[in-house]
Amino acid sequence: RFPTGTPPPEPGARWLLFKIGSSIWGRQFLTLATSVALYRGVPAIYVNFMEYDVFAHGSGPASRRALRALRRVDGSIGQLARIVRRLPEPCPDLYILSDHGQVLTRLFTDVSGGHTIEHVVRRALRGEPIMTTDGPPVKRRSRAEDGWRRQWAGVRALARARALHRFVNYLEGDFTRWIWPGSVVPGEPASEESIRVVPAGPNAFVYFTDHPEPVLAEDLDARHPGVAEILSRHPGIGLVLLRSRVGAVCWYRGTRYVLDSGPVNGLFEGRADREVVLQGLRELMAMPSAGDLVLYGIDAAAGHVSFNPEHGAHAGPSEQELHTFILFPPGVALPNEPLTHPVQLYPHFTAYADGAA
Repeated sequence: RFPTGTPPPEPGARWLLFKIGSSIWGRQFLTLATSVALYRGVPAIYVNFMEYDVFAHGSGPASRRALRALRRVDGSIGQLARIVRRLPEPCPDLYILSDHGQVLTRLFTDVSGGHTIEHVVRRALRGEPIMTTDGPPVKRRSRAEDGWRRQWAGVRALARARALHRFVNYLEGDFTRWIWPGSVVPGEPASEESIRVVPAGPNAFVYFTDHPEPVLAEDLDARHPGVAEILSRHPGIGLVLLRSRVGAVCWYRGTRYVLDSGPVNGLFEGRADREVVLQGLRELMAMPSAGDLVLYGIDAAAGHVSFNPEHGAHAGPSEQELHTFILFPPGVALPNEPLTHPVQLYPHFTAYADGAA
């Protein structure tokens, strides 16, 4: 079952071609290539089956398409496991890992009056109401621009199959502005070169390009009073993260929190992995390349929201996205400490190359 709003695209000829390419050709090729490598005695093999992830983004993590893809991946893993059992001693150790989960999302445009996250952010920065049904002005396009858009429509048709959805979503607006300076993308406000809004699934990064260093919350509030609080009250926005002189801070539904490991103060209250979540958010905001404002659609008032047109998402702090698993042979001992970060597994796997027991 899907959230209220735009349903996933119906299967068609392009979807069938994409399914053949990603499901039959891609997965089968990876399975065959890995099988050959096992028989040849390659000392270490890493293979990533992405089929479920692709279908879960497009149709939702528990959709029929995604679950069918998951069963096909299970079949490929089973084939590799049978080959491992047939190999002479010492046979390889087989590990099965998930790198992240998926959460069912609804589209941001379904809860914002049809506006994108970029439009909402720009209105907030200009001090205008962010919940509005009026659309931005659309500039009349030239004949050359209309021709280019017809060509682009074919690429977007493929993107609707979720094969290139993230890549294409980033390009369309930028190409329009680069090729026709001053043009306006339908549904988008006019470009303001000092601000860039980069949506990435359930999160969006806002950059102030006129400032070489990350903008602190105190400076942002002086330039745009109360903008973080205003954005945090939008029904399609969950967390609003900023850097400040006291460390990383978070606005959540109109309340400001400091992302420290102190007493439970309402943010992620009741979660056993609260410290892991807070540490991950602190590490994110410690990265200079992260946005001056980082917006999450996860745990918004309207439910889990994605800023890109997808019905399944990850990269947020929800439990469905964070909790993963690792299956390993019974004779293998993993690091004793609680596994909370993938780098903890690096010494374990590099020990194989070093010839350690």
